[in-house]
Amino acid sequence: MLPFERGMTFPALGEIAVRFCESILRGEQSLTPGRDALVVTQVIDAAYRSVKDQRAVALV
Repeated sequence: MLPFERGMTFPALGEIAVRFCESILRGEQSLTPGRDALVVTQVIDAAYRSVKDQRAVALV
């Protein structure tokens, strides 16, 4: 079960999302570059798949 499915909220994420959108609108680089965010997302996805499938998942 994911945190949001348990009713947990993350108010700071709203502020982060606003800052991210504002940086795009101003043509500035965000605090977290898209490529870095992609790598983090791939690692998290691999971790979830590993738990679900009960096996190691290679990071490519």
